[in-house]
Amino acid sequence: MAELDIDLSEINADQMVEMLRAVTDDGQVAQAVKLVGTDKVMGRIFDEMGDRVVAERVDGVSAIVEFVVNDGDEEHKWTVTIDGGSARAANEGHDEPRCSIHTDIASFLRLVSGVASGPALFMAGKVKIFGDMMFAAGFNQYFEQPA
Repeated sequence: MAELDIDLSEINADQMVEMLRAVTDDGQVAQAVKLVGTDKVMGRIFDEMGDRVVAERVDGVSAIVEFVVNDGDEEHKWTVTIDGGSARAANEGHDEPRCSIHTDIASFLRLVSGVASGPALFMAGKVKIFGDMMFAAGFNQYFEQPA
C-alpha cells in the first residue's frame, strides 16, 4: 500500500475534500484516519456541523440522526440533534433516532464532505439506513458543504 503524506489532524474541510477526491482507495483513507485517531477526526467533523447548519433550511425541523461509523476495528456512534434552527452533535448513540446511518469511515467522510452522494453510497451498499430513509437521503441539504 502506498504511504500517505497527509496529516488529517491539521487540515480544514476544504483540504479534506481535496484529499478525498485525490485518494480514491478507501483503505488508504481509513489508514490515514486511524493514524490520527478516528475519534479525533470525527470529533472535528461533528463539531463543524453546528457551524455549517443553514438555519433557514432547518427551521421547523426536529430530528435526531444517529451515525454508526466503523473504522475497521470498532464502531463509533455519534448523534446529530436538529432543533430550534440549530444542530448539535454528541459522541453517543441514541435509542430512538429518526434515522440511523451505518457506514465505514471512508464512506462517512465522502458523504459528509459532499464528495459522494448519500443515494449513490446507499445504492453501492456502502451506507445502510434504518428508520426514516427519506429524511436520511436529504440530511446533507441542511448543511453548507465544503467547496
